Amino acid sequence: MGGWSLFANPFLVGEDYGPDPGPGLLPRLLLALLAAGAGGLGPDRAARAFIRGAAEMTATALLIGFARTIQVVLADAQVIDTIVN
Repeated sequence: MGGWSLFANPFLVGEDYGPDPGPGLLPRLLLALLAAGAGGLGPDRAARAFIRGAAEMTATALLIGFARTIQVVLADAQVIDTIVN
């Protein structure tokens, strides 16, 4: 199965797609808005805090993506065991 189908249908679950993604985006978004309101952040400050946090995680997310890509390529070429051992 290709990676594109995960983007087309994010609710696919199985060994090719990893664990169950959980309840989805809406409950997390509502919880984030509630936490921002409880913390005294207005919409503008909450959005700026989100953008700042997302920017800090970008390099890490790219690194994880590259590592996963390398692992998949090596596993499909059946050389991962040779490299590890």
